[in-house]
Amino acid sequence: MPDGKNEAKNSTMNLTIDMGNTRVKYAVFDGGTVVSDGCSEEFDEAVIDRILAAHPGITQAIVATTRGPVDDTVALVRRRIGRCLRLSPQLPLPIRNGYTTPETLGEDRLAAAVGAASLYPGRNLLIVDFGTAITIDQVSADGVFRGGNISPGVQMRFRALHDYTAACVNPVRTRRFWGVRPSRRSGRA
Repeated sequence: MPDGKNEAKNSTMNLTIDMGNTRVKYAVFDGGTVVSDGCSEEFDEAVIDRILAAHPGITQAIVATTRGPVDDTVALVRRRIGRCLRLSPQLPLPIRNGYTTPETLGEDRLAAAVGAASLYPGRNLLIVDFGTAITIDQVSADGVFRGGNISPGVQMRFRALHDYTAACVNPVRTRRFWGVRPSRRSGRA
């Protein structure tokens, strides 16, 4: 892992910030390699201070969000790093967005498609993301985002089964999965 001292001299480092429904995930890239990552509930001064202390060579950032307006976060990153882009349907990307209504496509889904297409160029891709929601998207071998499906995540599904069926318990609340109760000693099923 880079030592932090030589980072600013030898490479361009990028910070990616994914502000999801539940958590903020971030990663520091040196070239195409992730050198650091983490998550928090919010992205604030303390988080960026920790990241920049460990990686002073960061020169640019990009923010994607499903939370709505993030102008304060983008402004914070611009003050501290300088260059910060906001992922949007208008931003030039290495894939073509073939989504019927590009302005309604979640930035997280678009970011995942760009990442997958960068890792596996020239292939048909199916991208499945298990977060607050479960998304399933397709990128064609010629680099076109074709769209996909979004549905409730695992926790929402369990909650719905518990709330709207007579016999299903909420396994997240009771820690019972598929009829197996965790061992008291190990905490595992």
